[in-house]
Parts: sequence; structure tokens; C-alpha cells
Amino acid sequence: MSYMVLQSNAGGDFKPHPEGIHPAVCLDVIDLGLQETEFQGQVRMSPKVKLVFESEQRLEDGRNCTISKNFTASLHPKAKLAEFLGKWRGRPVVPGETIELGKLIGASCTLVISHAQNMKGQIYAAIDAISKPTKKLIPSGFYDPAAARHRIEEWKAKQQAGPASHGAPAPGHRGYPTSAPSPMAAAPAPAPQYAPRPAYAPGASPSQGRAVYAPAPQPAYYQQPAPAPVPKYPQPYPQPAPMAAPQAVPTSRQAEPAPTFPVAPASVQAPAPAQGPDTSYDPEVGF
Repeated sequence: MSYMVLQSNAGGDFKPHPEGIHPAVCLDVIDLGLQETEFQGQVRMSPKVKLVFESEQRLEDGRNCTISKNFTASLHPKAKLAEFLGKWRGRPVVPGETIELGKLIGASCTLVISHAQNMKGQIYAAIDAISKPTKKLIPSGFYDPAAARHRIEEWKAKQQAGPASHGAPAPGHRGYPTSAPSPMAAAPAPAPQYAPRPAYAPGASPSQGRAVYAPAPQPAYYQQPAPAPVPKYPQPYPQPAPMAAPQAVPTSRQAEPAPTFPVAPASVQAPAPAQGPDTSYDPEVGF
């Protein structure tokens, strides 16, 4: 008899984007539509958007690495997208300002990327921060926006078909009750608590007279001694004698003036370095 042989798979050969600070360029802005989100215990539908970036890092097949980040499509002062765009271009988003998200495509930036671990133990890359670009990048052309949107639609269809295909278990299935549960049996009544038997007066019996509760005499070693008398007017503490002021020590040494150094004439001083043309990249972002 032959048995099935299984092999553990850690999730394929997917390699996340390397960590560190990387120059990048925005490739795409994808409208994800309304998605269910939870905020402060309340579930609501919010519009989502995905920003896709490409860096200079290369994969084994020669293509550039890509990384994305999802946001709620809102420019509220407390929204993550407004904070992200403000740090990207170097100035905050003011109330009442409108930004066309299509202008983000082709804009360069600088990303801070780190690695994290999900619930399944897989390592993924995440964008921690963004800032103004230090160099201008041009998209490599390997990214396919139509294929990216197709993968997103397939993922949405799989998520919607998940609850329908995995419905409630049929009666008789393991974990599903086959009949109505029997009512819980009532808890037994607590046992009656009897009061302690009273003490009777000496020479009396339960049939003679009523019971007399007499406390037992307290042992001598339990008795507390009387406190010591406190004097009515306590004696003041003796005051120490005043200390004599320190006497100044005479000295014959006078303060010496600070030394002065001659300044070299202008003809001897080294000339300032020549200022060449500024060839650095202009970090102005076009949105």
C-alpha cells in the first residue's frame, strides 16, 4: 500500500524588497473601491487607494523591485494619505486643497523600507516613511498596470466567494449539534449552616433557665502594657554654636592678561575654494 507524501512549503520563493533607504518613482495609483474597515470598534465602508512604487533594486530576472501601500482616499488633516503626501513634497496639505492623484505617477521620491512578519510567519516589506527625492528616476517599463488590476479583481472575487463556499456545516457534521441541547440541571441546594452551641451558666443545664453567653477571660500575655507618660513640655534640642566666617587668604599673584596672537595679512591667507555650478537634483515634486 502506498501513501501520499506531502512537503511543507514556506510560501514560495517570493523575496521581499530589501530594507533601507531607496530612491523610487511612483508607477501607478489604483482605485480599490469601497472596502470594509474597522475604526474604534465600528465597521464601515471606506474608499481605498493603492500607490505603487518602483526602486533601483533588481530581481533575479533583471526587473526592478516594486512595493505598494494602501490608504484611505481622504485628505483630512488627520488622514494617513494627507500626511504621506505632505512629507513626500515637503509641505503639508492645507485644508481646502485639492490634489489630482494622477499627477503622482512619474514623481520621484525617497522611501524608507523595513521588513515585518505577518500572522503566518512570512516576511514582507513595508513603507515606513517617505521624503523628497534625492535623484530623479524614470520608470523601467516592466510594470503592467492592466495585469495589476486583474490580480486585484481576482483577489476580490475570491474574498467574496469565500463565505458562500464555506457555509454552515450540515447537521450531523463534527462540531454541529444533532439535537437540541438538554436543559442544564439545577444546582444542588447548599447544606444548612448551624449556629455554634451556646455556652450555659455554671451549674445550669439546657433544661434549666436560658443560656448565658460569658466571654472567656483574656490570658495575661495578651494584655498590653500601659503606655509611658509623655512630658507635657518637651525639652528643646541644644542649638549648635555658630561657625566663624572663613578668612580670606591673601595672595600676591595678580591676574595675567590673555595672550594675543597676530593676524596674518590678507595676502598670506588661503584663498576661498571656487564655487562651481550646482549639479544636484532639484527635489521639487510636481503636485
